[in-house]
Amino acid sequence: MKLSIIIPVYNEERTLKEIVRRIETVNLINSLSKEIIIIDDGSVDNTSVILNQMNGGGYKVIRHKVNQGKGKSVIDGLKRATGDIVVIQDADLEYDPEDYNEMLPPILSGKADVVYGSRLSTTRPHRVMYFWHYLGNKFLTFFSNIFTNLNLTDMEVGYKMFSKEVNDAIKGKLTAKRFGIEPEITALVKKHRVYEVGISYAGRTYQEGKKIGWKDGVSAIYGILKFNLLNRVYDKTVAMLLASFVAIIIINYFILPPTVLGDAFSYLKSMEVLKTGTVPDNFAPNRILTTYLGMNAILFVAKLTGNILTAWTIVNGLLFVLANIFFYLLLRNFLRSYNGASASFPAIMGALFFATNYAMLAKGLNYTMDIGGWAFYVFSLYFSFRYVESTKTKYYILSGAMVGAGLFFKEYAVLGFVVIIGAIFYKNWGLWKKMPSKILVVSAVSFLPILILYLSVYLKYDYSYLDWLQFNDNKFGSHYSSRFLEYIKAFGSLYNFGWFMFVGGIYYLVRQGRKIINNNHLVFFGLVALSGLMVFAWPAITQRILFVAIPSVILISSIFISAYKKRSVIIVLFCLYLLASYTMDYYILPLTNVDYFFNKINFLVSWLL
Repeated sequence: MKLSIIIPVYNEERTLKEIVRRIETVNLINSLSKEIIIIDDGSVDNTSVILNQMNGGGYKVIRHKVNQGKGKSVIDGLKRATGDIVVIQDADLEYDPEDYNEMLPPILSGKADVVYGSRLSTTRPHRVMYFWHYLGNKFLTFFSNIFTNLNLTDMEVGYKMFSKEVNDAIKGKLTAKRFGIEPEITALVKKHRVYEVGISYAGRTYQEGKKIGWKDGVSAIYGILKFNLLNRVYDKTVAMLLASFVAIIIINYFILPPTVLGDAFSYLKSMEVLKTGTVPDNFAPNRILTTYLGMNAILFVAKLTGNILTAWTIVNGLLFVLANIFFYLLLRNFLRSYNGASASFPAIMGALFFATNYAMLAKGLNYTMDIGGWAFYVFSLYFSFRYVESTKTKYYILSGAMVGAGLFFKEYAVLGFVVIIGAIFYKNWGLWKKMPSKILVVSAVSFLPILILYLSVYLKYDYSYLDWLQFNDNKFGSHYSSRFLEYIKAFGSLYNFGWFMFVGGIYYLVRQGRKIINNNHLVFFGLVALSGLMVFAWPAITQRILFVAIPSVILISSIFISAYKKRSVIIVLFCLYLLASYTMDYYILPLTNVDYFFNKINFLVSWLL
């Protein structure tokens, strides 16, 4: 048997001979022979000269006239490989070829098709990583795992080994020319048997030639989304939705341009405090209490853009896209189990109704922080439903983590805690010994981080969340002459034409019952509805607060969309709904004001007479 070793090289004159020497001195288990393939990716140092000097060593050498990227080098190497097993080896001496013998056994024993080396799951000697590189790698791995459904610890590692069968299956599909090759390979091998083993690591400093920077991290995020969503044949709808959501953002920017009004001033003031550390007189840190991470995200992006409002638009736009994609995935999974392939259309339409709601367009994409809370609430719902369906531990932990992270963006995210706790009770009823530990874990990841923030803000500013609640109660507690009427007006205008679908969904539920929904779906919907009802405890009655109840309303509406056969009617309702969102401020909201309405009637009567 033979091991093919792919070595992509770019300006590695200092390390090339040494890495080849190390490879040649490794005694492979099972007496495997070696095939060394070196790809010079247009190096401009003495790499090419060194390769000429090494000519005759039995190596296969591929030369690129100009630099085309690591991905292109890897692809060319994989196509030339003839071994029974293939491994990708960086030339920078960060990875030790002796680790081949750690990675080979799972494949040779027939247990694995793919083996990843991991720098993070090992007790072997390794150089410590840069903190921000480590943090970035953990985020990228976590982000990739969400889409691949793997539990890798080190997606970005260069050591990837796979069988000839896997190489034959993927080498013709790879397209990424640069560092996007890492998430692309992961996306393609996820359906095979993937193992992970710990490896040693001797990372380089930037002075020693390390090339990866923050731009490569951004590229990796794009690659994860592209290769896990856009390139999947059965998820072309996601590509369409991504394009639709981006188009909505662009169109909305011109129809309902973001403006610095109302709450925006207090956010800008708080961001200035976070940026400079200077606290003005009579400063209330309520925004720091409730949107700390959201504001810091904007400040971070502002360092790159040079403009805080541009950064705000970018952050809200990203949260908008992610929230709506996850809501689509939630709807698709919710509907698919009993409606099969036909779940695509109702899930798409449900996601579009969610994305084009007035609150989402006029408030979420404006200079407010609400969309952060909505997004993490949706993330939490998605993972809660995955837990209800599978009872896998990682899903209830992820759901709690989304609640915990979301509380740093906006309080709405806390409603997700109601759903996941209810789901844990439902799936573990009678397992009284196991339930407390799960509830404790979810509670800890949901609330411990934000409690630390609350304590630090109290110690620094002598201001607590109770002070914030008291302020809102004083401002809105007796603000409305009839809270019931305000709820009717706000909810009625918020979902407007969508209520026809909601009523239709209730009709189908009552009429068909168990034929269209099982216990898991029924319990999950009940928990989402219960979490949405919690908004009635908030003193203020506004559409952007009540919007948190819209996911449960759309869940019911999606059942109607799924069961109702006339798609043209659904599309007409959507067009009317979209029109209502863009005319809400000018026509619909004024009509909900009784005095305004009767004044218009009196004016019309006077004009006619």
